[in-house]
Amino acid sequence: MKFLILLFLVACFKTPPLPPLPTPIVTVTPVIESGIQVIDGQGKTVLGPLEVIDKKNVLIKNFNIVGFRGKGDPAGIRILRSQNVTVDNVSVSKIESQDQAHCILVENSQGVKILNSKFFEMKIGSSECLSMHGEDFLIEGNEIYNINNIGIDVMGCESGRGPGRNGIIRNNFVHHIGYTAEYKTRKSPAGIYIDCGIGILIEGNTVSDSIVGIEVGSEHEKPSENIRVINNKMLNNQKIGLKLNSGQTTKNLVKSGNVMTGNGEADLLDEKGD
Repeated sequence: MKFLILLFLVACFKTPPLPPLPTPIVTVTPVIESGIQVIDGQGKTVLGPLEVIDKKNVLIKNFNIVGFRGKGDPAGIRILRSQNVTVDNVSVSKIESQDQAHCILVENSQGVKILNSKFFEMKIGSSECLSMHGEDFLIEGNEIYNINNIGIDVMGCESGRGPGRNGIIRNNFVHHIGYTAEYKTRKSPAGIYIDCGIGILIEGNTVSDSIVGIEVGSEHEKPSENIRVINNKMLNNQKIGLKLNSGQTTKNLVKSGNVMTGNGEADLLDEKGD
């Protein structure tokens, strides 16, 4: 009798299983259009990751990428040692890792464009949603939200991963980074973070309801350099709207036309007091 009661209690209080993820696309055949290799998901769902390695002239569009859980370093899209890769109208969500994870990870690549896409509901550990280690890039027209660490990160000094330089981050809407109950964090992640970047324009973005809006600095021996922060909105962030010169003092930093209001501790914080 006691054994039957125990089985009954286990059955009652057993943790329900996670819902199954959608069936992935097994293969997607690229189509060549005007010299561009086009990978068109046509609104279908893939479990990911999509990988572009040692390629030129690739367009990835119209995918719904639903991620996976576990350890390691998963990414919805991984672009490595490639040139002229465009990601357009893609949705990436629910990639989770106990270590680190990415919505899109770009390494040692040139001419990458990330356009008109959505990235949301991600638990990425100590990493970044859009992690850019590339040159001559454009990140424009995207929405990023409900992420428990950094939204967009441009890094230029990590050995072996390539520089983050000569890029534009424009007209993106980044919100609820590290802030909501399910995606909160003990750290102070920024919606947009430049870490040892060179030649970066940050223009026309809105960062709201996060911990820090936009941050420019460097966690390395070398500073960020030639950074322009122009005509952005940093609204209702828990701590800081615009945080400058964290770590190293940025060389040739220009800020103008930014709107900062409703930020909890300060609209503007310059750690070097310049």
